[in-house]
Amino acid sequence: MSLVLSRIYNSAPTDDAQLVLMQLSCSAWAAPIRLAVSGRDEVVTLPGGEIATFQWSGLSVNLPDQQASGSGDLSFSIGGVTATALQAIDDVIAADEAVTATLYIYTHLYRAAPQKAPLTLELTSIIADDTSIQCVAQMRDVINSRYPKLRYTPDNTPGLKYYG
Repeated sequence: MSLVLSRIYNSAPTDDAQLVLMQLSCSAWAAPIRLAVSGRDEVVTLPGGEIATFQWSGLSVNLPDQQASGSGDLSFSIGGVTATALQAIDDVIAADEAVTATLYIYTHLYRAAPQKAPLTLELTSIIADDTSIQCVAQMRDVINSRYPKLRYTPDNTPGLKYYG
């Protein structure tokens, strides 16, 4: 975490605040969907140097818990959905492609780079109706995954039953 973000969390200055931005990407779409938790459009510089505009929206984000298991769910909802958003969901379903959500944390004063490393997760659940969209994105459980993926047993490595 940056010193700027640490100052915001610890001292709550009146001149600066956290700015939460989300980018939804899918190969079925011509361009990513960029949304801001803000009352206006926000222009920032992405980590690759691209200047991007994030549209104001009814986005609300619940960050994943920081737990010992290594997995967590990022849930978010988008209010005030239009027919264009519902068409984008239909395009994803028709193309059978994955959607990734990238969460950026900037501040209102410092927009040249994210103040935290961007968090990119894959959407696992989308529920849409005429007024809102609720999504859940999940990161992989690295801590509880088996390594190496290939388990050495007498079935796939017969020489092991004579060892030891």
